[in-house]
Amino acid sequence: MKIRNLITSIMMTTGLFAQSVVGVVTDVDSKPLVGANVIVEGTELGGVTDGEGKFTIETGPGTFDITASFIGYVSHTKSLSVSDIVSTLSFALATDVVAMSALEVLLQELTKQHLLLIQILVKLKWKSDLVVKIFQ
Repeated sequence: MKIRNLITSIMMTTGLFAQSVVGVVTDVDSKPLVGANVIVEGTELGGVTDGEGKFTIETGPGTFDITASFIGYVSHTKSLSVSDIVSTLSFALATDVVAMSALEVLLQELTKQHLLLIQILVKLKWKSDLVVKIFQ
């Protein structure tokens, strides 16, 4: 009877210890990125970082490409071989600067008359900084 209970207990608990990947996603200054996406490429597995930038994904054994991404930061992919119960992985994401000139931002809110005026000013070789000052 005791052996049967032991075998049953072992069978029930082995499913609780599946292989998983745990880690943290930070910026380059080691500040945690809360809400960063962490996905296992080619699968439907993934997760979101918590308030400390930590994540856990149950993967099973194998070699996986894992990508961390966050709005305003450059996505980063690392390859990891998972064989132990818990494998660790850390990401430090760099900021991704999206730069637009002042004229491009301004053009989104202008009417056709404004666009015509800008074209004339540009043809007259006025600098775009001056054009922006006119509409401020």
